[in-house]
Amino acid sequence: MRLKADAELFPHLYDKNMNYKVSVLLLSAALLGTSLAAPGTSTTTRQFPAAQVSTLRIGVDFHDIEVEVVLGERVSVVTDTKVLGIVISPGTLIPVVSLSGGVLSIRSPSHVSINIGSLSGHVRVRLPPGKTLDLVTDSGNITVAVPARSMTLQSDSGTIQVKGGAPHLTLRTDSGNIQVQSGGAVVARSDSGNLNLAGLSGLLTARSDSGNITASWTKAPAAGKVAVQSGSGDVQLSLPRGASYGGSLRSESGRVTVQRPGSQSRGEGQVQLGDAPLMLNVSSDSGDVTVHQP
Repeated sequence: MRLKADAELFPHLYDKNMNYKVSVLLLSAALLGTSLAAPGTSTTTRQFPAAQVSTLRIGVDFHDIEVEVVLGERVSVVTDTKVLGIVISPGTLIPVVSLSGGVLSIRSPSHVSINIGSLSGHVRVRLPPGKTLDLVTDSGNITVAVPARSMTLQSDSGTIQVKGGAPHLTLRTDSGNIQVQSGGAVVARSDSGNLNLAGLSGLLTARSDSGNITASWTKAPAAGKVAVQSGSGDVQLSLPRGASYGGSLRSESGRVTVQRPGSQSRGEGQVQLGDAPLMLNVSSDSGDVTVHQP
């Protein structure tokens, strides 16, 4: 019965030139008691009292995530889900939005879809500054343009961009770039992307297996450890004038450069900077390492 209904909904799939894979998907949907998601875009809009939201938690499969600042008493959530081609799903593909115990949750339904087309979408949230953000997407990009209490952002194959800072940032992507315009203490990791971290004021732990790492501070931390590692990319750190630091800089096959006001030293292999309250531990397997002070 369901297969007949699908034929009526999608008659263009049943002409004499129908692809065999389409037939298999339709038959699978009928046998599993599932249905085809109709091509098109579905949009949902929700609003919540800002005073009741302390944490924004998002976990989606393929949606891009965009978080923007708004001054007011309401938090707005807009989701767009776009289906291209043929998708078999046992339930809705639209993210579920709920508010409980101060946590505004936006999550993809827990099921597996089968498709020979493509899925895309956006989750757009506008909320006041000062919230805790915990955002995860499997294959989408993440953009945050709101100052937050803290941020934990993760994308398996998308880029991460932070325009509004937080005292603590934890950022992870497997194959995308990470860009930060403002932040306190930062932990950032990309397996194969570049890290461009600016406007920092706290300690940094950063790693990229095959990308370049660039980091600059508007205010250097007084003490602690900065650890930066790149497998095959260059590393460049810029500290403000007057910052005092020690530590170790190493490159297996690249150059190591230290630029201080009025002086510059350059070498290869490993350079020891001595001891100081702020210690830099920087290494690259095959890229150049540069520490710069204007």
